[in-house]
Amino acid sequence: MPGIDVDLDMLETAVDGLRRLAGSHGSDEERGGRGDEAAIYSFSIRWGTLIFGRLERLEHYNRAGRLGAAGLQRYFALRCALRELEPSMRALGIAVPAIATTDAAT
Repeated sequence: MPGIDVDLDMLETAVDGLRRLAGSHGSDEERGGRGDEAAIYSFSIRWGTLIFGRLERLEHYNRAGRLGAAGLQRYFALRCALRELEPSMRALGIAVPAIATTDAAT
């Protein structure tokens, strides 16, 4: 479904951005700096919109059984990545989505 694919693409891109931001933030902390607060703030605004809009919509589609096999696989991989990145989200002070603890369809 095109809308689902767009949502997944945007969220996967954001997850990649979070990984880069968390990596650069960690390196800066090791040097004793505060990190690029403007970059973190800007990212957090976009992140919040994605998490509380597109991710929630994907969860709705998941519950309704509308993701399809490929979409479901991507969605579960995305949820796994979000769980792995939760410590980075907390360290950066950005929104942490409520994520299911299993990959079973609900």
